[in-house]
Amino acid sequence: MKRTLNVHRSWIFHFTFKLTRYLLLGLFGFALVCLISPVFGGSFMLLETLANVLFQWAWRVLLVLLCLLAISVMVESLR
Repeated sequence: MKRTLNVHRSWIFHFTFKLTRYLLLGLFGFALVCLISPVFGGSFMLLETLANVLFQWAWRVLLVLLCLLAISVMVESLR
């Protein structure tokens, strides 16, 4: 028997965790590409360039996600 709870969370809470989920899935996919690419003859210079661009982008997105998480925690605590 499956028990479900009717917990009503704010839209910002769901949005933040959905963004976090897709960011982590994207980083996991990029890690797989980095591991599999040399097997098929990919150059390490290209992977290094992609990693630099990705990490410059990812830390900004992580900072925004942390701010959204803090905001959603505050909103939920005020409810």
